[in-house]
Amino acid sequence: MNNYKISHSYDCFYYPSFVSSNYEASNMLDIAAYIQLLAEESIAEDICVYNPVIADALVEFFDCDYINFEPENLEALEETCFYIDMFTAREERYNKFDHLNKLYNKNGLSDFLIKNCEY
Repeated sequence: MNNYKISHSYDCFYYPSFVSSNYEASNMLDIAAYIQLLAEESIAEDICVYNPVIADALVEFFDCDYINFEPENLEALEETCFYIDMFTAREERYNKFDHLNKLYNKNGLSDFLIKNCEY
C-alpha cells in the first residue's frame, strides 16, 4: 500500500487529507484530478473540491483507505507519503478529461460530488 497526502497549493483554511491505496502514484494523480474535473463538469467550472471530499470519493469509489493519525505524528506520516497537489494535478490533466472519464468513471460518483461539494 502507498500513502498519499492530498493538498492544494492555494489552501487557506483546509488541511490536507491522507489516504492509502494500492494504486501507483501516477494513477492516483490521474484519479484525484479526474474527481476535480468531474465536479467541474457536473457542478460548475469554477468549483474547487475540498481535500476531504477528494479523500471521501477515493475511499467510497476507488477502494482507498483513510489514514488515521495523531497530530504529533503528522511529520513522520508526511515522510511516508506521495504528495498529490490538486492544483498541479488538475492543471496537468485539464485537457484529458475524456480519456480519464473512460478509465475512471464510476456509477454514482457524479451524484456523490453534487451532494458533498460546497458551491
